[in-house]
Amino acid sequence: MTTVRITDLDGVSLAFDLRELLDVLGDNGVKATWRCQVSDFVPASGARHLPTAYEAATNIVGAILYQIAAQTLQIIDGRFVAMREGEAEPWVILTAVDSTWWEVTTNDPAVLKAIAGRFRAVVDVTRGTA
Repeated sequence: MTTVRITDLDGVSLAFDLRELLDVLGDNGVKATWRCQVSDFVPASGARHLPTAYEAATNIVGAILYQIAAQTLQIIDGRFVAMREGEAEPWVILTAVDSTWWEVTTNDPAVLKAIAGRFRAVVDVTRGTA
């Protein structure tokens, strides 16, 4: 699998978050089943039930994750694993690292192309490849 790191900045903070990454995945992300592990985040104004939503966000459909992400201002640390129906391996893994960058891991060249087309600071950080 290929892993790319995204570090687009808006001044001194990241210029994007989970919602923008999900937008890049589009309908395929909506159709996927997601496992979420979020250890720290900042809710958007008015979001009341996010801690409970993230705690319960195991094997949820993408449409629900998109709704949760819309109520989140920032993921500080978290991991989101997308599975396609009938497949044993993850389709996409999104990882937020200390509110400093996001990593996207996938074998899908269309996802990598979409990420490169949407974000400016994208670096391949795949380890152990020739």
